[in-house]
Amino acid sequence: MEIRSGTVLRVVAIVFGVLIALRFLWIAHAIFFVTFLAMALVGLLTGLGLFALGIDGAAALGLFAGLLELIPFFGPFVSAVPALGIALADSPQKAFAVALLFIAVQQLEGNLITPLILERRLHVPPVLTIVAVSAMGMVFGVLGMLVAEPILAATLVVTKMLYVRDVVHDDV
Repeated sequence: MEIRSGTVLRVVAIVFGVLIALRFLWIAHAIFFVTFLAMALVGLLTGLGLFALGIDGAAALGLFAGLLELIPFFGPFVSAVPALGIALADSPQKAFAVALLFIAVQQLEGNLITPLILERRLHVPPVLTIVAVSAMGMVFGVLGMLVAEPILAATLVVTKMLYVRDVVHDDV
């Protein structure tokens, strides 16, 4: 039985393709994990902050904020509206404090929580995440910011698989 070199190359290409597909599935799983963990933390921090400020329905508003965290950029603004309305019914000072709370939680999530979770889960440096989101946002706008983290994670994994492991012969 004769084995042609073309057949061997096809088998190697198929195996390599399957390995890359499995790696991308792992990346997708990790990104979903990061998203849901960020949602939980935003909901918890928002609920606790609203409770500390004495806002009625703080737990429900925190849950609402956590759920709307799934919608990039607009979700946090929409989730702030009911809390601001409830606080404004009490006093303008309370509404201002609630606005500051939502801004602080969103800044914490976007600049600390998500980059650190990505770093631990996918070994993506936080600074690289922030740079990628900023660069993609400048070039492609909101859509670029939405896809920056998954593209960055996939690019790093492929680079590690193709270059670091195969060319440099270093363990990843």
